[in-house]
Amino acid sequence: RLHRADGMFNYYNDNGEVTSHFEKKAFYADSTLFDIFSFPLIIGDKNKILRQPSSLIISASAAKKYFGSANPIGKTISLSTEWEGGQYTVEGVFADIPENSHLTFDFIFSIHKLLRNAQFKHGAWYWTNFYTYLLLKPGTDPVAFEQKLATIIDKHLGSHLRKINAEEKFILQPLHDIHLHSSIGAEISVNGDHRLVLFLLLISFFIIGIAWLNYINLSTSKATERAREVGLRKVMGSNKGQLVKQFLLESSILTLMSVIIASGLFAVVQPYFNRLAGTLAMPGLTVQKEFWMLTLAIILGSFLSGVYPAFVLSSFHPLATIKGKFIRNIGNAFLRKAMVVFQFGAAILLIIATMTVYKQLEFMRHQDLGLNINHKVIVRGPRLLKNESYLNTMDNFKNMLKAYPDVISVSASSEVPGKEIFWTNEFRMENESENVRRLISILATDEDFIPTYDVKLLAGRNFLKEHVTDYGGAVIINESALNQLGFKNPEKVINQKLILADQPKTIIGVMKDFHQRSL
Repeated sequence: RLHRADGMFNYYNDNGEVTSHFEKKAFYADSTLFDIFSFPLIIGDKNKILRQPSSLIISASAAKKYFGSANPIGKTISLSTEWEGGQYTVEGVFADIPENSHLTFDFIFSIHKLLRNAQFKHGAWYWTNFYTYLLLKPGTDPVAFEQKLATIIDKHLGSHLRKINAEEKFILQPLHDIHLHSSIGAEISVNGDHRLVLFLLLISFFIIGIAWLNYINLSTSKATERAREVGLRKVMGSNKGQLVKQFLLESSILTLMSVIIASGLFAVVQPYFNRLAGTLAMPGLTVQKEFWMLTLAIILGSFLSGVYPAFVLSSFHPLATIKGKFIRNIGNAFLRKAMVVFQFGAAILLIIATMTVYKQLEFMRHQDLGLNINHKVIVRGPRLLKNESYLNTMDNFKNMLKAYPDVISVSASSEVPGKEIFWTNEFRMENESENVRRLISILATDEDFIPTYDVKLLAGRNFLKEHVTDYGGAVIINESALNQLGFKNPEKVINQKLILADQPKTIIGVMKDFHQRSL
């Protein structure tokens, strides 16, 4: 099991100097993590790590970041988080995980302290906070095993689910399918899309295909210029095999030069491309066997594209070419025309696709998001513990930011626009039956959120700082929640009570829907 453990990390050296960072690549985990995965341990014994409540293992880069060249074993890092913080002792170091893994982390804390948390210590069957990985025995039928999991749900949740007329199930998902094929929310990292990958591969094959056919066409169209050379060499005693080898050698040298130039351009352009894409789009690409297999396939295809012109050129009749009576073969002319048609057809398809993508991007750029994200800067403040001084500390932090003359407004929220909201719960109107349960996403904000982002209120009011009851007792819902509750007129729902996570709340406002996630 894995559970997120992001927060403020502090290390105090022997001189009392502190190294502090907000870390996101951190998890609580069971001691079996290194039995399930093959992440290499540089220091430590996988049969002994993470057994103690205060155990911690870190990556090689994290060890260098906090401890420099010193031995990290036995060093203490303090964790401040909304979950289970405290002092943790380093007892192992693992090799840095490649960026193209769906699961990347720099810190693994023992899960023992977390499981003492009030919401987990009694089983936590109503919480979906954990990422659970199973290693099945060889020969296990995943489908049959998945069906057996239903009995676990019925044992622990069956009576509750029948009471609210709901269904819940565990679904097994192959590890390799997660990144490109998963449609499940709240995945451990941002997913890709297999359809997009296939589309880009198709475009790349179209482009390389156009290049190959273009080379064949140019080579055969220039055949008349080399016809006398071929005829003269045949008269001097060269046979067809020797001529084919010559033309294939020329094609191979041209291909080799192209690969060298392309490799140089690749090395030069890659950092700029990564900066443009905003990510390391090609981490460790050159050490992957698939990269070299594809490169060799392209080189082989480029070589084979020289085979047809080689045989065409070597087949000219010597006397006819010397006398200037070279006549094109009608069949070859037809083939060249067919290749030209394919080239232009593929080029037209690529132009149409490019224009379509451009129009889609323009549509998204000018779409009304329902909130204003211009001139907004996201500042990640220190992760504060949810204690009695939380609101005062947050206010102090906001006031510090407002002291800058360039800052107009500051708002705090549990998530920012563009990010997936992981906080979900069930809700219903107070006058509805307890069996009525609707799932809702929850965004925790302050009174500055709506004016800072220019979100439109359809009815009611915003949170007010002077209204003490607004803290924890009031909610603002959006149009989607209004529709789920069955109301048409937003004014009708103001001051009505709803039950959220078994707690009564008063609806004080209805706001217009806005796009929280990417279009």
